[in-house]
Formats: sequence, structure tokens, C-alpha cells
Amino acid sequence: MDKGDERKKQLLQVALDVFIEKGYYGTSTREIARRAGVSSGLLFHYFNNKESIYLELVKIGVGNENRYRNSNGSTLRISFPNHKEYI
Repeated sequence: MDKGDERKKQLLQVALDVFIEKGYYGTSTREIARRAGVSSGLLFHYFNNKESIYLELVKIGVGNENRYRNSNGSTLRISFPNHKEYI
């Protein structure tokens, strides 16, 4: 993994933490950049806007849904009711 991929992964992890804490509408790209210790300009080098960050996280979540299973072995389903058009 090169430095650019590592940085993008770091930004996504920070963004996920902020989205979980504040929700989509309470999260700003400025807050994500601040918590990641980078400038807003660097954040926008990797992502066009807040929605593109969020959608990248959704894609990762959907792609990984088969990795998460209940104690009885059945797959957990992740629902994004306000973003069905992206799934």
C-alpha cells in the first residue's frame, strides 16, 4: 500500500468516526480534516465533497457485509434507507 492509499484509508477512518458521532448532517469536511490533522485542501485532493466520502464508506460497508455474522452464523444485513439509490 503506497502513502496515498494509506492517507485515504486514514481519512476514511476519521470520517467514519465523525459520521458515527455527529451523523451525516452534523459532520463537516472541515471537522474531518481537523481531526485527521490535515488541511481541507488535502482532504479535497482525495474526495470531491462530503457526499463522496460518505458514499465511499457505504461502498466499503456493503462490500464487507458478508464478513459480519451473527452468533448463529447468519449474515448481518446493513440497511441504509435514505441511500438506497447508491446500493
